[in-house]
Amino acid sequence: MRTADTTFGEVSTMTLPELFERRVEETPDSLAVHSAQGDMTFAGWWTRALSIADLLTASFGSLRGERVALWFTNDEAMTYVSTLQSVFEVGAISMGLDDRYAVPELQRLFDLAEPRVLVIGPQLAERLGPEGFAELGLDGSPPAPDWDALVLPIEGRLIAGAPTPWASGDTDGALSPSRVAAPADDAMIAFTSGSTGTPKGPIWSQAAVCQYAERVSHCTYAVPRAGKALSDRDVLQSPVPLYTAASLIENIYPTVFSGCQLVFEGRRFDAAASEERMARHGTTVYNGVPAFFAMMCDLPKRRPGPAPELMIMSGSALTEGLYRRMRQRWPTTQVANWYGLNESGTGQTLNHGPDMERHPSSIGRPLPPTEIRVVDADLNAVAVGIEGDLLMRAPGQMREYFRSPDQTAERFRGDWLFTGDRAVQDEDGLIH
Repeated sequence: MRTADTTFGEVSTMTLPELFERRVEETPDSLAVHSAQGDMTFAGWWTRALSIADLLTASFGSLRGERVALWFTNDEAMTYVSTLQSVFEVGAISMGLDDRYAVPELQRLFDLAEPRVLVIGPQLAERLGPEGFAELGLDGSPPAPDWDALVLPIEGRLIAGAPTPWASGDTDGALSPSRVAAPADDAMIAFTSGSTGTPKGPIWSQAAVCQYAERVSHCTYAVPRAGKALSDRDVLQSPVPLYTAASLIENIYPTVFSGCQLVFEGRRFDAAASEERMARHGTTVYNGVPAFFAMMCDLPKRRPGPAPELMIMSGSALTEGLYRRMRQRWPTTQVANWYGLNESGTGQTLNHGPDMERHPSSIGRPLPPTEIRVVDADLNAVAVGIEGDLLMRAPGQMREYFRSPDQTAERFRGDWLFTGDRAVQDEDGLIH
């Protein structure tokens, strides 16, 4: 069976190293990633990941269940995705860090999550400079930046030893996977920014990320394309910041599952360059946020030529005005909008097709197997047209908040996820 044909039930018992190994066995020489660093095949991706995993094990011993913080920009996507896979290979837990953080914000997360390791890319290391590294406790200057990633031991909120540089030429390609991880092991913590309080860290398991790779490939990107699942004939393009849960769940591992190509945007979004990449790479699915599509709609009239089959977005409401502008600029492209939370992992409802044409601002209908309820204060379902609290339930949603049972209890009503949003379901079943 091809990896891309694996069912939801089957991926529910898999780990991310198992999923990746299947992909490499099937299409090792297929292009996987296009980025500012260059292009990378699935075999190249895996070789780099195993090399970094070998370095992590040699430097720290067992990291199973430990947190590893990753700090990269989108311009360093090849190294980031390789390091991400290496974390899963050793059974550790990934923590993606916002590339805009300053040292105090890093240290606040270090206090919360107590990572054992920080892996940082050259761009952010350069931005920190000797003063920033000194503030983090590094005694002496970091090595000259002829490396792809710098591996730093962390204790408390400080660097606790000498940094170890890693470069893509450090491996001879003869490495073997460690097979440490189990499906139920925690794989990722996606901390919120904490702009309105203490950052919260939803947790997902290895199996949950595999489940979402299948769901996004077979459902989210397929339903608006008349059931056409993501496959090795697709090119997925996205400006979503790589450190987010959305990038990992909606872009990176659906790429591994389906065998498609993934086109990363640069660190800061450039609308004209993004539209040019669509044409150059033959993008079939573009996953973004409404603001980016609005910026592209502001460009001069686009040149004739193929457009993506699907433009799909989340992160904020889609207005009717933007929807009409998108339909005018890309008349052959399907436009879809999904709704979800950081805690839900990815979009759990979808608006597209005739529903979108009638009600562009609706969040649509639940995506199978997601369930949705609109309830009153006593958790009783409200009638059509009556406003209530929006609850959702789906396999793979976050297990809990990291080390925060009280916040976890506030978020769940039994196994229903309390979104904190108010909603109305209309007579056609659409949710607003």
